[in-house]
Amino acid sequence: MYPKKKILYLVTKSNQGGAQRNVYDLATDLSPANFDVLICAGGEGWLLDELNKKNIRAESLPFLSRDINILADLSVFFRLIALFKKERPDVVHLHSSKVGGLGAFAARVSGVPKIIFTAHGWAFNEPRFFLSRAMIWLASCVTALLSHHLITITKKDTAQARAMPFVSKSKINYIPNGIGEIKFLPREMSRETLLSSLAKNLSPETLWIGAISELTKNKGLSYAIDAIANLLRRKEGPFVKFVFVIIGEGEERKALEKQIADNNLSNTVFLVGHKKDARILLKAFDIFTLTSLKEGLPYALLEAGLAGLPVVASNVGGIPDIIDNNAGILVPTKNPEAIAEALQKMIQDAGLRHHCGAHNAKKISNTHSLRNMLNQTTALYK
Repeated sequence: MYPKKKILYLVTKSNQGGAQRNVYDLATDLSPANFDVLICAGGEGWLLDELNKKNIRAESLPFLSRDINILADLSVFFRLIALFKKERPDVVHLHSSKVGGLGAFAARVSGVPKIIFTAHGWAFNEPRFFLSRAMIWLASCVTALLSHHLITITKKDTAQARAMPFVSKSKINYIPNGIGEIKFLPREMSRETLLSSLAKNLSPETLWIGAISELTKNKGLSYAIDAIANLLRRKEGPFVKFVFVIIGEGEERKALEKQIADNNLSNTVFLVGHKKDARILLKAFDIFTLTSLKEGLPYALLEAGLAGLPVVASNVGGIPDIIDNNAGILVPTKNPEAIAEALQKMIQDAGLRHHCGAHNAKKISNTHSLRNMLNQTTALYK
């Protein structure tokens, strides 16, 4: 009988996002008979709440946040060393850039046998000042050097990891995110959940364009709303009535509400706020959008694909890994005109929507299996 392996997961924030979803899937899949699991994350939020419901040990790590603060970061570094000395993990699995750098360094100092870092989209690809991006790239290279295994979730991230100086290609593992079966609510029930009584007043022919997204600048929702305004101003159509429904919450809500009001879109664009387990409502939509400025490999697109939805999305990060010419239309970032053109094609061509949706569902089922992702990742622990 082999002794249990102790796995310690570290993630910068506990809010609901791609890195947190990945940690949740891994932590809840590991057999308690073979693995002893601890998850530490900055702040409070979805990840710690959901893991505690599953009776999985999960704790908040004081002072850990995404923003750089020298004193707070030093405190986190020494707390991590103390944590590693106390817990003596066999594997430290780091998720997200901030805790990746601090955690990898602290784990090396503490003599942790195996350090794994998952890059959920390299932070140096974010739109920042040149010197900031250069410093983040250097920090990312150091994190990769300090780690025994590096997991990349997109083809672009993999290529960038292979180009890092002194980083052995043998330590790089391309393991894209995967999802399992989703029990979607039926179309009409989903629509009533999202727009309640208003949904009943919309004609059955009304097309629903949808998004599930945090209301942040990085998600590019203002460009999508500008595209909707652009569509409604066009003399050549589209002549099919449509609505744009955005599920999610965030600091950009007031700015987006003002943009909607200023463009007289209150009867077309709806911010419906956070919805628990929003993915089960995807059948409400006819077209799915993700107009982000930066992405890793977004779960929202995997879920939309599994729901059989055609997609209009930004050509960034890992999005092209999911959306090819048969699954939807890719557009440049920050380009309302291009978004409007793509949406117009989708709105006017029912055959295109059907083709893309069917292809999307088949592709996600075949290439983004949750079981494959879990097996490939846990193999690195052994």
